[in-house]
This record gives sequence, C-alpha cells and structure tokens, in this order.
Amino acid sequence: MACPKWSLFVAGFSIVCYSLSVLYMFGGLVGLYNLPKLTNEDTHKNIDPDSEDGKELEHMNHTEIAAYTVFLVADLSTLFASIFLLIGLKKKIHQSLYLWLVVSMIDVLGGTMVLFFVNESKLETGMYLLVTLFICAMWYPIYKQYKSLRSAVKDVSSSQTPSGEMMICLHSIKQPATAPIDV
Repeated sequence: MACPKWSLFVAGFSIVCYSLSVLYMFGGLVGLYNLPKLTNEDTHKNIDPDSEDGKELEHMNHTEIAAYTVFLVADLSTLFASIFLLIGLKKKIHQSLYLWLVVSMIDVLGGTMVLFFVNESKLETGMYLLVTLFICAMWYPIYKQYKSLRSAVKDVSSSQTPSGEMMICLHSIKQPATAPIDV
C-alpha cells in the first residue's frame, strides 16, 4: 500500500500547482481582454509594455482567447479534482481518488497534445513538462491507495446480509477476562 502521507503531499502539490496555473490563465485572459487599451490609436498597432517593438501582441486574436479559456477550464477542473483527492484521502472516499486519476489523465493527455501545437515560451513549456512528469509519476501511488480503500469498502460490504444488516460473528467477539472474586 502506498504511504498515505505521500498521497497527501501529491494532493497538496497538485492543489498549489493548479491554483497557480488557474491564476496565470486568468491573468492572461484579463490581459487579452484589456489588449485594446494597449493599442496605439494612430498606427493601430498593439504596443507591448514589456517589449520595444510590440510584435508579441500584434498576433493576439480570438483563437488565443479561446485557448486561454480552454486551459482555464481544464486547470479549474483538475484543481477541483485535486481538492476532491485531498478530501477523499482524509475521509477515505475511494471515488474521489478515482475522479482525480481520470481528470488528471485527461488533463495530461490533452495538455501534451496541445503542447505540440501551441507556440509557448521555453519557460512555460519546461514548467508544464516538469509538473506533468511529477503528476504522471504519482498516478501509481494514488492508484494503489485507491485500490486499498476500495478493497476495504468491499470487505465491509461483504459482511452484510442481503437486507443490509451487519452480521456479527460471535466467535470473533472477545470477552474481557475476569478474575475470580474472593468473598
């Protein structure tokens, strides 16, 4: 069985990483929304305050706004799945672990496919790959934790009668030993 503390670390790390990513994507959307305010009215060219010539912002369009929105939704869904992972580990709810496994796999596969088509900076690509490799490496320990929680639930449910009542095995109940009483 995987160490529950390690699984809790994975949940916390995922929450922190995806929270930062959500903030980054939201900031990017706000920046793209405010893009017309950075336009020079005389030349109708976009001016980037961070670069001298502003070539970076000349190519901003609706496609990039849609891409940021899709990334924001994907990161939000993975953030919520990470929160459910933490809750599932604390409350021993195996369905929450399964939810995180499925959502993180979809996020990693979709993000990796998009990574080949989107032209991002090397820093963004490197950070994404680093977090993605960590998340992929954590699938197995979380899956082991999921299996152990699920098998514990199956063991409890197998000791129930068809009417849902718990069967009590009398031979398994141990009576405390009593010493003889001297009168």
